[in-house]
Amino acid sequence: MRKSTVFAGVLLALAASPVIAGRPFATEDAGVLAAGECELETYALRQTAGDAPKETGWWVQPGCGVGFRTQLAAGGGRTKVESDRFTAAALSGKTWLRELGDDRTGVTLAYSIGGAKAPGGSFEHDSTALAAVVSSPVAKHLLWHANLGWSRSQAERLTSTTWALALERTSESGLDVGAEIYGDDHEAAWLGVAARYALRPEKLFVDVSWAVQTNSARAKQLTIGLKLAF
Repeated sequence: MRKSTVFAGVLLALAASPVIAGRPFATEDAGVLAAGECELETYALRQTAGDAPKETGWWVQPGCGVGFRTQLAAGGGRTKVESDRFTAAALSGKTWLRELGDDRTGVTLAYSIGGAKAPGGSFEHDSTALAAVVSSPVAKHLLWHANLGWSRSQAERLTSTTWALALERTSESGLDVGAEIYGDDHEAAWLGVAARYALRPEKLFVDVSWAVQTNSARAKQLTIGLKLAF
């Protein structure tokens, strides 16, 4: 397997496209933190695909609402593939164009720029991504999320059209669940399910996601995460 393919694959596994995502989903939502609101997200990841080497890793990302209808975040993590360890980092943000409400469809622009360091190499810019995000309440405690975007990988010299659809059900008990499908115009789509539970309402959450790629290798990805809002 070419080093550039491994390098790009690690970035995808670490941050799921790479950081345009609304944990525990790979699909982003249109919600944006208000000015002064912050959150810290972290998760561990395991990915397998047929006879390919197993990938394991972690990601940590703090973010805050900065006003001007915008939130910004900075994240970093590491992935291990056999004996090789890759380090990645990214800056990301969301700006709402139409604010999401309990009975109001929200429209948001999400964006990110990321890079990584391969074993024996230096830190290099690799990924740039931009996506339109729509979230719409369709019933009480039920929302649709849809993404359509563009991404560029320098390692693979590849430009992609990205897309995602998710259905999320929230509950007053603190347990939120959902299902999604996502991918791009170069790879087979992924099918996933996810759940999030509030250990402390509005403050502390645990989450889990599982996804499988719809190709012959049947790549599988599992993440377990934690979010603190403050």
